[in-house]
Amino acid sequence: QIRPVTDLRNRYPEVERDLERGPVILTKNGYGTSVLVSISLFDKLNRYRRVANFKEGKEYLLLSKNANKILSQKDEKLLLAADDENINLSFKITTADGYYVLTDLASGKVLDGTDGKLTLADSVGGYAQQWKIVSSNTSDGYYYFYPRSNENKAITNYSASPTSNGIVGLNEAEKLPACQFAFCF
Repeated sequence: QIRPVTDLRNRYPEVERDLERGPVILTKNGYGTSVLVSISLFDKLNRYRRVANFKEGKEYLLLSKNANKILSQKDEKLLLAADDENINLSFKITTADGYYVLTDLASGKVLDGTDGKLTLADSVGGYAQQWKIVSSNTSDGYYYFYPRSNENKAITNYSASPTSNGIVGLNEAEKLPACQFAFCF
């Protein structure tokens, strides 16, 4: 919807109704000057923020760089999915012997790379549950995740895209956007 900025003063109830359907573009002298959005849409747009540096003890989501999807679990399978608090995984980061353990807050299980498969599992303190997290050195806050048990493998987006959910797993470690994930809160 496009409206002159004077409608904020003269016809606010109509503008408010328009906001229920989506953003309203405001114009001045016939030219777009700003966009007005509802609080609910604003919250959705700003739900997750990437952090440049993660900290031990904090809680984060993992966001795929090339798919812009969140590491999630549905029907016992890990995947990359759109924002859905019912399936998105939220991890607490702790350290173990210089490596990191990612514990899912909902289930209490840890991210596990046993036998080259990416799963959530009960914590046993094994090397497959300890992760080497390395900056991608792209100055945009993305990282590579390697299980201590096999640092030749990295968490990888196999098939997700910005428009569809997809499979995530462990694959040969390559310095590709498909292997880059950011910490978000």
